[in-house]
Amino acid sequence: MPGAWIKLEQDLARHPPIYIVDIQADPKTAQHPVKNFPILAKLLAERYQPVARTAEGVIYRRR
Repeated sequence: MPGAWIKLEQDLARHPPIYIVDIQADPKTAQHPVKNFPILAKLLAERYQPVARTAEGVIYRRR
């Protein structure tokens, strides 16, 4: 869908979630790792910190 990533980026800027859960965090098994999505990777690196790691993934909390 053209423009979908831009709309998502704008929506996340206007309404930043407190938590983001990455269920594809294991680099050995992830089909769609966050690093393949620059907007999400940048958002997590700059504004979130990991607060829990489970077998299912990583939970990030807004700083």
